[in-house]
Amino acid sequence: MSTETKTLSDSPLEVQVYEPPCLREHPQDMFPYIQSVPFQSKDRLKVAVLFTDCEATCEAMKTACAFAVRLNAIIEVVATEVVPYPIPLDSPPSVFFRCLIRGFEASLNEYPVKTELQVFLCRDQVKALNCILRPNSPVLMVIGKSNPNQDEKLARTLRHAGYDVIEVDS
Repeated sequence: MSTETKTLSDSPLEVQVYEPPCLREHPQDMFPYIQSVPFQSKDRLKVAVLFTDCEATCEAMKTACAFAVRLNAIIEVVATEVVPYPIPLDSPPSVFFRCLIRGFEASLNEYPVKTELQVFLCRDQVKALNCILRPNSPVLMVIGKSNPNQDEKLARTLRHAGYDVIEVDS
């Protein structure tokens, strides 16, 4: 796994750009944008929160904090943006997506549980999430108001793939 650490000028967190193991197998499908890691967490249980939109993800974070405290776990927020094929996968994410992530990233310090933020640009969201998410960790998500049908489909697909997806009411 290759890792490069840097600090973004507009980010309060140290950021590691890294390659998950499955990226080496399918480099054409995924590009790591950022992962914020202010602590070591490789062996601890993680409660995954899927980033759907800022408001929905903040709601999911409240529930994830309760889970994480009881389980002595870390919260892992995972955001993906699907990049269409004509656009290079390693191009910067859309301005809208960057603004959403930076706004959410600024609020991470408000939560009482250690939190990681992973952002990936990908061709196929489900394939990327299968690569990123840990199989035995709970996955929380709120069905966002911006794309409820797409979010519900993603939840069903992840359940079918064997993940324990917990839908949080907004």
